[in-house]
Amino acid sequence: MVEQNETQRDASLDDAIRAMSAAGTPFGRIASAHRFASPLLDAYSVALTSMNEVVRAPDPRVERQLSPLDAISAASGVLTAPAPTQERWWDSLPGPAVTDAGDSAEAILPHGSGAAAIAGGTRIRSRFRGAKANSDTVIITGSLPANASWLALIKWSLRGHGKQIGVLLLLSLVGGSLALILPLATSALFAVAVPMGDANLAAGIMVTLALAGVGGALLVVARNFLLIRLRNTSDTRLAPGVMAHLLRQPMTFFRRMSSGEILNRTLSVDMARVHVNDDTIGTVINTSFALVNLLFLFAIDAVLGLVISLAIGITMIMMSLIQRRIKRLTTLMMAERSDLNSNTMSLIEAIVPIRVGGAESRALARWTQTAAPALSTVRELEAESSARFTILAAAPLVMNTVLVLAVASQRGAFTAAAFMGAFVAVAQLTIAMTQLTQSLYLISELKPALERMVPITSSVVERSGPARAPGALQGSIQMTNVVFGYDLERPPLLDGLTLTVEAGEFVAIVGPSGSGKSSLMRLILGFENPWSGVVAYDGKDLAELDVTAVRRQIGTVLQASVPFGSTFRECICGPLQVDDDTLWKVIAESGLEREVQARGLDEPLGKRGGAISGGQRQRLMIARALAGDPRVILLDEATSALDNVTQDIVMRSILERPVTRIAIAHRLTTVERADRILVVSGGRIEEEGTPAELRASGGHFARLAARQEY
Repeated sequence: MVEQNETQRDASLDDAIRAMSAAGTPFGRIASAHRFASPLLDAYSVALTSMNEVVRAPDPRVERQLSPLDAISAASGVLTAPAPTQERWWDSLPGPAVTDAGDSAEAILPHGSGAAAIAGGTRIRSRFRGAKANSDTVIITGSLPANASWLALIKWSLRGHGKQIGVLLLLSLVGGSLALILPLATSALFAVAVPMGDANLAAGIMVTLALAGVGGALLVVARNFLLIRLRNTSDTRLAPGVMAHLLRQPMTFFRRMSSGEILNRTLSVDMARVHVNDDTIGTVINTSFALVNLLFLFAIDAVLGLVISLAIGITMIMMSLIQRRIKRLTTLMMAERSDLNSNTMSLIEAIVPIRVGGAESRALARWTQTAAPALSTVRELEAESSARFTILAAAPLVMNTVLVLAVASQRGAFTAAAFMGAFVAVAQLTIAMTQLTQSLYLISELKPALERMVPITSSVVERSGPARAPGALQGSIQMTNVVFGYDLERPPLLDGLTLTVEAGEFVAIVGPSGSGKSSLMRLILGFENPWSGVVAYDGKDLAELDVTAVRRQIGTVLQASVPFGSTFRECICGPLQVDDDTLWKVIAESGLEREVQARGLDEPLGKRGGAISGGQRQRLMIARALAGDPRVILLDEATSALDNVTQDIVMRSILERPVTRIAIAHRLTTVERADRILVVSGGRIEEEGTPAELRASGGHFARLAARQEY
């Protein structure tokens, strides 16, 4: 029987896929997916086409040392996450996934209560029942819509679920309509059963009410089940989508906002979920349809219906005015709380200089300046909330009073049955209005919370469209008439700078603090865009290249680099597939061999490498840069924390590599090993030549060398 049911479901799924194979739908789009001989690449083509994305075959010279799944993801410019480990994770799949079993691969597309599997290469469709043993599965994170507003984010998170939303509204309409049964039954009870003393009729009415209650409860269960599925789908799609969008932002974005502000804006989704749960949304839907009680009141008496409608309207207007003020204060409170959290984070990060300088009082004063407005806004918000609760508490009494006065004004026109029916309808209407107002209050916090994310979601990602593949870098770098600064209102930091680094050359860059050395490095990495001029690799303008593919071929150690990973192995290898021989080789080249042998490759290193010293962290970052066998090595004060012996080991390793090397350094023992030295000052290259030539010239470098030797 089970096998028969599975067969029927498979046939049903196949029929559904064929029926849905229309242009504009995910299943319709896969018909146009480009075919590849490789099953994995073909499966990726299907998955990305369903998202309106384009697959790009990886270049083995660029995406080397990556797993097949990671290589295709990197080449195609999409972010992925490993599939969850819980059972039947595909039942709530937020987007397409790809599974790689080595000799076969499948694209996994969400479908109904499960998922459809499209075999790579053959395009055979079937119901997905789980990945094969020893296979790798990743879920592809979708791209947010361009310039996404908060409403566009919600629509995007629920795309493809229009049918389920329609069923949800239908269930709520039926459930809300059942609310009419109680006032109708009450009228019938007092109009017929009670005057006639008909116990059987009274019992029948009671049974009808009981059955209606059971039916309503079943509808609520079905509605809540569907609502939870929709909510989970939205959550599993929206949060990763926002995080992926954040990770793909250009580096200039992170300069515009503090870490605390970015954190608060990113977590706005979770904050909204805390306030707006499934019951809240369900209550809004149900109580909206429960307003059909007004129709019953109009059916009894038009004047009564108008009076009750007027009373409800006045109450809702008062609540709306309060709600608008609450919304404004909530938006202000979130902004002030973000500033406060940012300030608190910066004070915690600066705790050492604060304690060393005895600046605790100044730190507290700075925190208080930010906290005072936030506390004032909270007090205003509490006052408005108290007014709202007062109106809600008085609503039942006011509505019942209005009902009695309206009936009394009719001078006996109302029968007991009509009055009791109206009384029940008004009671239900008041409860619905109270619940609706309470739920709308909670939901009103959703908009300000999601609007906090808009500066992130509306920002254009670094790689926002097709870019030219760089191919394998040869290693030459050119900067031509580059003008750059961080503030358009101030003079540029680099003004007409031109330089050429030949493939395989070792160039050292020196200069006074603030001369633009690190900015020059950021331009080479594509972290910043020049105001004018060109940065090029092998004669190709970096602005036209896929900058992430360029960076994958560069080994970089910046001044503020920190380990990303929990162990030596994870920090050095990251996503790269590095064998143990190569791993130990780069560990030795970075002068880290003794420490790793003592602790072990898989020993925890603490948060951000906190369990090891600053010099060890620096050597760890050098090992990470060398592990990818880069064609270009960029070092920004990368050996500043090393002793002379260890620094000599590291520099010998770097010198032996036949690749392009650019180092920013102040230590004479580092720069004198370079083929050429560039002295940057005043936004230009003031001196250029070999170490011996610059010593003999008596310029800036000669003075730097003399000071260090002295």
